[in-house]
Amino acid sequence: SRGENRDIVASKSPLFIDGKIAGLVGSFQDVTTECRQREEITDLNGRLEKEIKENAFLMEATRVSIIRIRMDEKYTVEWGNESAYASLGYTRDEFQALFHDSLFEYFSKYPLEQVQLRSALAEARENNRPNFDVALKLPAKTGFRWVKGGIAFMKYKNGAPRVMYAVYTDISEVVATQEKLRAAETELAKRATEANDAKSEFLSRISHDMRTPLNVILGMTHIAADEDNPPRTKDCLDKITASSRFLLGLINDVLDMAKAERGKIELRPETYRIEDFYGYIDAVVRPLCVQKDLKLVLDARPVSGFLPLMDKLRSNQIFFNLVSNAVKFTPAGGTLTLCLHERMTGDGRIAMKV
Repeated sequence: SRGENRDIVASKSPLFIDGKIAGLVGSFQDVTTECRQREEITDLNGRLEKEIKENAFLMEATRVSIIRIRMDEKYTVEWGNESAYASLGYTRDEFQALFHDSLFEYFSKYPLEQVQLRSALAEARENNRPNFDVALKLPAKTGFRWVKGGIAFMKYKNGAPRVMYAVYTDISEVVATQEKLRAAETELAKRATEANDAKSEFLSRISHDMRTPLNVILGMTHIAADEDNPPRTKDCLDKITASSRFLLGLINDVLDMAKAERGKIELRPETYRIEDFYGYIDAVVRPLCVQKDLKLVLDARPVSGFLPLMDKLRSNQIFFNLVSNAVKFTPAGGTLTLCLHERMTGDGRIAMKV
């Protein structure tokens, strides 16, 4: 018809006149539309079957498990793909024989896991939407398997859940790896603590061993200072004493570092006259200034009538670090001025500005 092929259904029957066949009576019906619809349906079925096979292949290849569960009292497993059963170590026949396709019968011996499952189901139903962040420990034929996936519902027209689909993947290897990493981190932390304790013990012992000969030097210097010495010798002995005490302070600082790592550091406040402090600075820092041809100027403005309580050791360490850095970065031939101004605060304390 008009250059287009049409599908027709024809029928014929004989025409009798006086008992004899006088001709044929024929009829036909155009069924082109019906034929094309059948072809489309056949093609659609073929493509659908192909997609089902491809999806099944992909799910098996990626080990995605799917279970269809009827929302009855037993939560009956209506269908599951091969991965769903294989991940638990069962065949479909074994699962049916052991648990009668009941999800809750499957969990009956594992109350904690059953509570977790009920909680995940309740959350999905309460929120009226799929729950795609579910992690459960499932009892398997041997041991347990960790899985993670989602839960979605299909409903009746009245809104009540009819069936549930559970889609999940086995993450047991991931969980096992995470547990190994946590165990390794714990072991590393333990070893680090042990190494730190060993270092602190070493520092403590060597510091004690170094203090013994240094105390002898201080003692002998003190005895020598009691003699009738000329001014030059007396000045040298004073500098030896000050430097030895500073070195002793450094050794004590090493001990304090070991104590600090153990959370046992203590402050020892005692009276500290500004004259004594400047005497210490002069004895320890002036030789450094002489080496660089620097002029050292000390400017003290103490609060009269009061003596501050300070931890001498730590105060000396702080000021020596500041002043020695100033010596280091001051050009040769320059002047280094140390100002220490004190003032009383409202709460009866002495504030020091350096």
